[in-house]
Amino acid sequence: MNAFRRRPWFLPLLVLVLAAGWLLPRYLAIRALAREEAALAARVDELEAALRAPSETARPLAPRELPRLYKALVGLGQGLGLTLRALEPAEGRVRLLLEGPFDRVYAFLARLPRLAYPIWIEGYRLAPKDEAARVIELDLELGVRLERPEEASPEP
Repeated sequence: MNAFRRRPWFLPLLVLVLAAGWLLPRYLAIRALAREEAALAARVDELEAALRAPSETARPLAPRELPRLYKALVGLGQGLGLTLRALEPAEGRVRLLLEGPFDRVYAFLARLPRLAYPIWIEGYRLAPKDEAARVIELDLELGVRLERPEEASPEP
């Protein structure tokens, strides 16, 4: 007790050292957990980006590139054995009228998001062509994200 009277700063210093010794490991653990949480959040973002369909991440199309989109849509349908009845382009939209067996129509719809074009389905209509529904008619309205004039890159 006599030592505390001669050095009055010793008791507060002892309390401070004990408190620091108790708090430091907890502070370091919290920092490690914060780093781990940031790494996990970055990994979640990576995985979400990997799950996005190519059609969601594709850059907007220039109007001069629309024929390639039409060719890809027609090629996909014909490759699956569907019959193309109509293709009607419009500003920022494409209407397709296809016919074929249900499994091929379904395969077409399932593969559509994998096309590397900025498209989405705005509307559709499925209707059987015969009583037994062996042939299905798909009337599909697709939206197309087009470049705005301010986004257009200068041509070389």
